[in-house]
Amino acid sequence: MASDNTTSTLSNTMSTFYDKVFLERYRTALRMGTGAYRRKIPANAGKTIIFNRMAVPTLATTALTEGTTPASVALSTTQVTATVAIYGSFTTTSEFYEETSIDSGLKEQVEVMGQHGAETVNQVIRKVITTFQTTPGSTIQRANGRANDGAILSTDVMTGQEIRRAVRTLKANKAMAFDDGWYYSIIPVEAAYDLRGSTDWISANTYVNADNWKNGAIGKLHGVEFFEINDATVSAGGTATATTNFVASGVATTASLSITGGPTVTAIYETFVFGRQAYGIVEVEGADSGKEAIVIYKRPNANDTSNPLNLYSTIGWKAKFTSVVLNVLWIVGVRTAVGA
Repeated sequence: MASDNTTSTLSNTMSTFYDKVFLERYRTALRMGTGAYRRKIPANAGKTIIFNRMAVPTLATTALTEGTTPASVALSTTQVTATVAIYGSFTTTSEFYEETSIDSGLKEQVEVMGQHGAETVNQVIRKVITTFQTTPGSTIQRANGRANDGAILSTDVMTGQEIRRAVRTLKANKAMAFDDGWYYSIIPVEAAYDLRGSTDWISANTYVNADNWKNGAIGKLHGVEFFEINDATVSAGGTATATTNFVASGVATTASLSITGGPTVTAIYETFVFGRQAYGIVEVEGADSGKEAIVIYKRPNANDTSNPLNLYSTIGWKAKFTSVVLNVLWIVGVRTAVGA
């Protein structure tokens, strides 16, 4: 077992350096948490939280009778439960590598672990909100109004019209915009490529200062601000059955697919368009309170019997969280093909 030294027990300068390097890469790669409704479970209060979604009662369109108190209306709620889990990984680094590597201070290794952590969190969140599962985590919209996935053609790519349709759905479902007045979208880089080539996008973003777009934001269109991700849910295409493999960062996952239109499907990409409080991320407070993820760097010491010759150190990351869909009607998963 390696020692218990972490960034929090190193010198203040070293601790700040490692946390900064890790979180910079982590936040750059993390996209699926964009716009999430964040809540924390207090320390020593369990690991499960319950959200109560209030339903709006029937509208009172009947005029009151003068002098008569009307009947009260009952409010109803839908409970959504989320349970926090721990995710993490680490790598070992030899003493000899540390002494001879040009990666001074192991900066690159810390950065790589930051990206590894962020992409892991991306996948965990995406698997909750994707439409490609038995119970879809968002409202399904297929390009050009195709009836099923088998009917999606290679030419059915992302356009401004698809964004308008998604916004129409969100507004019809009374989804709330974010505080800045926009809906948000997490869009695969492949679908973003097609959207940027559409007439709507060119007209709206030609003279926009690119410096305005930060943290992965690439532009705005039809009331939606877009954030690119290179870690999206993608169908493998080709021959399909009732379930098929969907590729997420090269990892095959099994998901539901509608193929009524034929035995083969085009590779399908999914873009999310959503409003405020559509989905949430829950973290637990405690020793790591205030950090969405932490880097842990452990070095051997005199009491470390598992590493008797002090031959290696470890660098890892850890995140305590879960993701949950709060209102499936307030997030639209747009399924499209992508251009060559």
